[in-house]
Amino acid sequence: MLPPPRDWPEKLPPICEHCQYNLTGVRGDRCPECGNGFLLTNLRQRARETYHSLRRVEDANENLDICVMPCVLGWLLSVTLYFLGLEVVARVVAMLVGLFSISMAGQVFRAAKCPSWAKQYMNVLPKTEKAGIMIAIGLAALVAAALVP
Repeated sequence: MLPPPRDWPEKLPPICEHCQYNLTGVRGDRCPECGNGFLLTNLRQRARETYHSLRRVEDANENLDICVMPCVLGWLLSVTLYFLGLEVVARVVAMLVGLFSISMAGQVFRAAKCPSWAKQYMNVLPKTEKAGIMIAIGLAALVAAALVP
């Protein structure tokens, strides 16, 4: 049996895993919409995990904003090292810039994966366009490190 809504300890409502029906205030252990059985402990765990994944979107966006400057500086350093004749070091820096850019952007895409019903509870939207640009920059850095003579 679910407690009344005021007693629900989680920040997100209990949602049926099968049909996404909001189970707040439902008595019993079956979804009134689809008839799927559920356990209160599973609903709490799912609500908790979903809430934390929504919070990761904010963190991933913030990390992406922060990583732009190191990536630009890394690109400039790599080009400078290349023109100074330090091709090997320039390649290593370019590879690091590429991997760093892709990993930071990947965080945004991973964090953006949440159940469709939970998107209404997002405080901020994932910066997927910016993440896509950072992936392109990262791939360009890796290609430059591999192909530039």
